[in-house]
Amino acid sequence: MKTIDQLLAEFKQIPRENMPIELAKYALKATKSCLDYAKDPEEATTNLGILVCSVFLADDKISEQEFQLLYMSAKISLGDQIDLDTCKVIAQDLLDAKKDLKSAAVEVAIKYLTMWKDEDKEDLLMYLVGLCAIDENIATKEIGWLKILMTAAGAYK
Repeated sequence: MKTIDQLLAEFKQIPRENMPIELAKYALKATKSCLDYAKDPEEATTNLGILVCSVFLADDKISEQEFQLLYMSAKISLGDQIDLDTCKVIAQDLLDAKKDLKSAAVEVAIKYLTMWKDEDKEDLLMYLVGLCAIDENIATKEIGWLKILMTAAGAYK
């Protein structure tokens, strides 16, 4: 499997104007893999949600761009059941539960991602890298968190 640094270098080669399309492609691949490896769609959605939220919190804050992506994703998933104010409360709840969420993400990586093929892990990782880069900056804490997740997933020895 490619290292995080190799995948980051690949990611940085994507032209900024192509980023939304590439991020969507990786999101679809990651979602498909989650569905392929999970026992049911609910487990797949939960596991992917835990991983995505843990990445948003890797640098101990949710940027405006990350919040907008979180809100857009929630609107796609929940429709009119969620509004902007509710999403703000959820974002604060995520920040408050950061430690528990990160523990859950490591558990998902150990119990779930260890059975994935390397190419599927790479697609998921590229999606998560893209989420980290949504605010046009990939923080050292975010890179460190991705390395922790992928090590727990058995990607790196």
